[in-house]
Amino acid sequence: MANPTDFAWIGSPDELHHLLVAGGVDTSCWGHGNTKSVDDLWTEIVAGESRIRPRPIQRVVLGAVNVLIRRGERVLIETRQVFADGMTRQRHIPPAEKMQPGERPVDTAIRCLHEELGVAQHDIEIVTRTHPPRREVRSSPSYPGLATEYTFYTVEARVKGLPDDDFSTHEHDTDGRAWIIRHDWTWQQLQY
Repeated sequence: MANPTDFAWIGSPDELHHLLVAGGVDTSCWGHGNTKSVDDLWTEIVAGESRIRPRPIQRVVLGAVNVLIRRGERVLIETRQVFADGMTRQRHIPPAEKMQPGERPVDTAIRCLHEELGVAQHDIEIVTRTHPPRREVRSSPSYPGLATEYTFYTVEARVKGLPDDDFSTHEHDTDGRAWIIRHDWTWQQLQY
């Protein structure tokens, strides 16, 4: 587990940008297409969803939860996200969401299913609370060139009312807008 002193204290989006550039991260393509901006990363940091380790420069995500929903030998997979500007991103992962500070993996899973699939809490049954967490470091698709350490949790759930065939859902923020406007879903053989 990381020591809190391992992380940079950053006071503004401009300070974050300078830290990233000093760490060799090219942010010139951020905020275009399906990438997020320095301001988006700042928002994550302020919300407590991620932190920045300065040496070497690395984003550390508090935690990410993958939700496994099974139908026989198949699981629900998000195939694609469609963004507000029309761009798309291929996913091929189960429903997933970043954890918020103080949130347990089960709580994140329920929030994920509500936000991304529009499922009411009474239609969700948690089958397995969590599998052992696993850590992984890779380049972030949202912030190209920025190495990101993820701690992944997996929660299994049964969900009532999901279609048996491919389907799409729409996501909205509380103000009615969203960065991602559509999620496309399919049932695939378990490869996870």
